[in-house]
Amino acid sequence: MLIAVGLARNCAPVIEGNVRNIYSILANIAPGNFLFLIYENDSRDETSQILLDLQSSLHGLKVITETGVDRLYPERYRRLALCRNRLLQEVFQTIDPSTQGHLMMVDLDDRIGASLQEDQVKLALGTMDQHGLDGVFPVSRPNYYDIFALRAPGWCESDCLELFNRDRSRYGEMAAWFLRVTSKQKSVDEFPRGQLIPVESAFGGVGIYNLQAIRHSKYAVSSNHEQTVCEHVVFNRGLGELAILSDFVVEAPFEHMTWQLESNRKILLKRLGCFIADIRLMVQSLFQGQPR
Repeated sequence: MLIAVGLARNCAPVIEGNVRNIYSILANIAPGNFLFLIYENDSRDETSQILLDLQSSLHGLKVITETGVDRLYPERYRRLALCRNRLLQEVFQTIDPSTQGHLMMVDLDDRIGASLQEDQVKLALGTMDQHGLDGVFPVSRPNYYDIFALRAPGWCESDCLELFNRDRSRYGEMAAWFLRVTSKQKSVDEFPRGQLIPVESAFGGVGIYNLQAIRHSKYAVSSNHEQTVCEHVVFNRGLGELAILSDFVVEAPFEHMTWQLESNRKILLKRLGCFIADIRLMVQSLFQGQPR
């Protein structure tokens, strides 16, 4: 069985394209043996209505929509963990406990769902079964963006945001962000074709998991020195072998690539402000301790 699940919120411009593409992939790969489950909460646009309209016309699509979740769980990452667990709970209450197959967790609030390609999803599923993996994840174009969820030897071994917050007072915001995040966001061209990259954790907008391997897994966030640890890192800790597949490619969300793609005037002005602040910080540090 092939199952896709995803969260949707305030994404009316892209949600229908994402849903229809994912639905088509499911129906073609596992005709008559798939489930597509979406959880929506507290949207201020037409996302909820679009999803309900799609549910009425797409057999096998189920939409859960709730309100008041933001008020109960104002902290974003804890809310995301709760909502993802809500999806998993619904899945395992719906299917038979002995069901074999795969579950695909997909972000639906940007262009990732629409960029999925059927042949690459098939390749990812086959690679999982061939190598006995519990999970496989994509790379992203133009750069690998999801460093927060990544734990990979020799690439990103620690929490990037914890390191950034530690270093920003020393190096300045711009330099610290480049050092701890941007420099880790590899170009898609840096990944050789046909490569499996072992990871301890990843996401990148899509995670395909062995259904039985995640039956008792839960999303959660944990705090380490006041820094929130990504819910995907916590979820992936209890699983077996995981890997990024270089031939599995999605489009990176623009919002996560602003330091790579400086095309917006407001972003440029913000970066300039950071740069000036960093220069001021460096000048101050040079004169600290100098005799007067």
